[in-house]
Amino acid sequence: MGEIDTITEDCRSGRENYINGCKRLSAKYKPAKVKYLLIGESIPDQEENYFYREETGGNQTLFDSVIEAFRITETDKMKKLEKLKSRGFYLIDAVEFPINTDKIKALKKKNDVKMEIIKKEYGILKEKLEGFKDVKILLMSKNVQESIRTDVESLGIGKVDGIISPFHREERKDEFIKKMRKFYELDKPLQ
Repeated sequence: MGEIDTITEDCRSGRENYINGCKRLSAKYKPAKVKYLLIGESIPDQEENYFYREETGGNQTLFDSVIEAFRITETDKMKKLEKLKSRGFYLIDAVEFPINTDKIKALKKKNDVKMEIIKKEYGILKEKLEGFKDVKILLMSKNVQESIRTDVESLGIGKVDGIISPFHREERKDEFIKKMRKFYELDKPLQ
C-alpha cells in the first residue's frame, strides 16, 4: 500500500456513517434536471459544516454564499435547500470522504496529496456525472481545477470554469458570489 492509499484509508476510517449520511442528503436534494453544478474538493471534516446538512450551525459560508448568489430569501434552511433544488442547482464533491483533515493539513505538500487523491477518486465522480447534459459547471478550488478540469471538460456535458472558494475571507465571498452570478447567468432575479 502506497502513501496516498494509506492517507485515503485514514480519511475514510471510522467515518462511514457520516459519509453515507452525506450521500443520502446529497441525493435528496439532487434536482431532476441539473442546470448549475458546483464541484467541491470533498465533504468537510466537520459534519456540522456539510452543505446539505438540514440543521443550521457550523461554518456555513459556502451555503450562505450560494444562497446569496441565487437570491433566495427563505429563512428556513430546508426551504432554502428545496429552492436550490427547484432551480436546478447541485453541489457534489470530487471525493466522497473528507480530505481536509488535520493530518493532511499538517503535510508540507498537502495540496499535492489532495490533488493525487482527487485524481485517484475521479472514476467515482465520473459515474455521478453520467447523464448530465447542458450543465454549467464550476470547479470550486485550485486543487479540483488542476486535478480534473480537463477530464470533466472531455465529458462534454457542459461549460466548465473555475472559481475561488469563499471560505477564508469576506472579499473572497463577494468575489465568489459575483462569479457565480455571472457564470450561471443569475444577473436577474429568478422566478
